[in-house]
Amino acid sequence: MDQNFVQRKEEHLHFSMNPDSQSTAHGQFDQVELIHDSLPELNLADISIQTDFLDSVMATPFFVSGMTAGHENANLINDRIAMMASERGWIMGVGSQRRELDATYQDQALQNISVRFPRLKLISNLGITQLIELHQRNEFSKFQRLIENTGSTLVAIHLNPLQEAIQVEG
Repeated sequence: MDQNFVQRKEEHLHFSMNPDSQSTAHGQFDQVELIHDSLPELNLADISIQTDFLDSVMATPFFVSGMTAGHENANLINDRIAMMASERGWIMGVGSQRRELDATYQDQALQNISVRFPRLKLISNLGITQLIELHQRNEFSKFQRLIENTGSTLVAIHLNPLQEAIQVEG
């Protein structure tokens, strides 16, 4: 495996967990003042945040936007995320599947995830650059194979030109 790729993926986790990487800025919610009402005139059992989505009823309208890959802890982390999302009825997005366009690369983190967690709804993920390249080379079937391999329900096409421009792999 490409050691630079592995190191970059491990750094993603390190930086995301580092307190120095956490924002201390205040957001728009700081402008909201909630007035305490200790005796509300409603029954909490009557409140539901379930939603209809893709001909399914979801308990909550939440999703996990991506997962990690390319390092030794990837399978453990992704299985925990998938289990949690499956149990709660959330949708789970996978990380960029660009590397999987190469027929020789197989992402162990994605293999059989839909078999291990049959209730899990997955979102496949590919960059617009790769989609354009597949179209130009008349290899769109490779993208369809990515979707089928994960058993994805949805597709996300990411548009991140700055990352694509400065990332070593382009």
